[in-house]
Amino acid sequence: MCIRDRIWEAVAFDLKDAKTPPKVLSATAIAALKCPSDCGGDGSPLPPDAMDIPPGGAMKTASYPGSVAIDTHGSRLLVSDAVGDAVTVVDFDVSATDGAHLLSGLRRIPLDFEVRNDGRSAQLGLDTIRVSPRTPAGQFAYVVAHDSSVRVLDLDREVECETNPDARYLLSQAGGALRVLPDDFNDSNLRRLSCLPVDKLKTPRAPLATGPGIWLPNGSLPRDIGITHVDSIPCTSTDPNQCAFSANPDPSSYVPSSAALWVGDFAWILGGGGSVSYTHLDVYKRQDSWRWWIGAWRTDRRSLSQPVVPGMLPRVCSSAVPGAAPRCV
Repeated sequence: MCIRDRIWEAVAFDLKDAKTPPKVLSATAIAALKCPSDCGGDGSPLPPDAMDIPPGGAMKTASYPGSVAIDTHGSRLLVSDAVGDAVTVVDFDVSATDGAHLLSGLRRIPLDFEVRNDGRSAQLGLDTIRVSPRTPAGQFAYVVAHDSSVRVLDLDREVECETNPDARYLLSQAGGALRVLPDDFNDSNLRRLSCLPVDKLKTPRAPLATGPGIWLPNGSLPRDIGITHVDSIPCTSTDPNQCAFSANPDPSSYVPSSAALWVGDFAWILGGGGSVSYTHLDVYKRQDSWRWWIGAWRTDRRSLSQPVVPGMLPRVCSSAVPGAAPRCV
């Protein structure tokens, strides 16, 4: 944390040993920091000269902070490791005085980079982090990983979520721990089924999945994530068949794809080639929107969009053409 050309607080990563956990620096350690002169202009040493790099190249960094996100609901900083496999969580106190905002007790959320099909490790490294607002399903962080996937973290339990569970496992647990309760108990469905923690023994992965993250269609590379919440948009048409949430729909009609269909909480993932994909953060719908999201009503409505059935795991859909019906995989 730097205010008025002065570093008040800092978290230090060990560049030589990835096993050494990050730590909050003391005032004495901060006073001893020496930054390149373009940071403070106070006579600090100049940046390294490229001509002085030793034979064989520069030292390989063991850990390096890549991106920071702020969880305002839980008063936490989330720091990604650009060359590692963990997200560091730092608690902070907004009411504390300058120099005492960051609290000790840092912890790391490890992410799974093992490719279970052949036992190798995927490309390590984490980049952009985006934090969702709290919903009945919980609160989550979306992290862009260097293996071309987007990882999902449950911030309530501080664990990584398996987004590619084995369907056979889900079916085997459908009458027990993963049972979908009636709609009156949908809050329970949302919280229980919103995140299956990554665990080789407890949450089997789909055989063809190379990791626990979300991969975009057509091999598109994720670049950023946007979090949105949209309530039901009023319909101004006098024709009820043109309204997404009509009380008495005509089963033979289709609703044109429009922004009115995208109701709820979503994470939109920006990929390459002009593609945008979405996942549901929360399929809890408000008021009459249930008429469209509940399976029976959705069948009657025959909308072109393809939503997630409440209580089920997210599907990923994409559309490079604004207003076009998404493809779901």
